Parts: sequence; C-alpha cells; structure tokens
Amino acid sequence: MTSPFQALLDEQAALRRVAVLVASDPDPQHVFDCVCEEVGRALGIEGTNLTRFEDDGTQSVLAGWSVNGAPIFPVGPGVPLEGDAAVPKVSRSGRPERVDDYATVTGPLVEMVREAGIASAVAAPIWVAGRLWGAIVATTARPHWRSRSLPAW
Repeated sequence: MTSPFQALLDEQAALRRVAVLVASDPDPQHVFDCVCEEVGRALGIEGTNLTRFEDDGTQSVLAGWSVNGAPIFPVGPGVPLEGDAAVPKVSRSGRPERVDDYATVTGPLVEMVREAGIASAVAAPIWVAGRLWGAIVATTARPHWRSRSLPAW
C-alpha cells in the first residue's frame, strides 16, 4: 500500500507532467489523452473518460484510458445527458456523483454505459472560467467498487 506522502508526491508529479505538456502548446487531443492517463494512474483506477458538456444538452466524450483493457465509454460526440448515469448527474448538480451499480439504473445513456461493459462509475466536475465545462469519470466493470484513492462521495 502506498503511503499518503508517496501518494501526494505521485499526484504532484502527475500535475507537473500535465502542466509541462500544456505549456508546450500541444494538440488538445494529446492533452485530453494525457489527463485521462495521469488521473487513472495517480488514483490507481481501472479506466477514465474525459467528457465535455455541449450547449445542445449532449456531451462529447473526448478521451479515454484504461489499464489491461478495462471498460471505458467510447469516444465521440452526441452522447445524451439524460437520466441517472454519473455524468448527467454531474451536469445537473455541478458536484461529484457516482453510480454504484448500473444494473439498478435506467435510461438511454445507461444502456450505452452497460454495453461498454461499465458496472459502476464516479464522475467529478471540471470547471473552466467559472462555467461547468465537463467531467472526468472513473469507471470499472465491477459493481459497488471502491478505490482506496477515491473519496466516498
């Protein structure tokens, strides 16, 4: 088990790597991919997605990362923001949200989440210039999964 001090050092190193990348003015897709990987590795989670909320009431899944083929949501635009999946809940509340078991939730997006092989997820909001921009999402194929690194929202 990683000590709290080592976890903090690892998180700071991940933030530094992202900051250095952003300062080099890369292609935005490269930044999105890097953020997903750094969040996943720093928190010791199976998979991550980065999603942006669109003005038309949908979301665009911009990037994803997983370890050992763990499930993530497919990248692409026009994903609904309806129902009680983790990301739509974040879009409404502006706060971190979770779904412990997608078998107990319904809706069109939930069906897509299940088809991707995701059983539970935690999503945290991303705020840009005082506006709710999107969310970063941790995913797993296991229902009721709790990472030791993530708070119990």
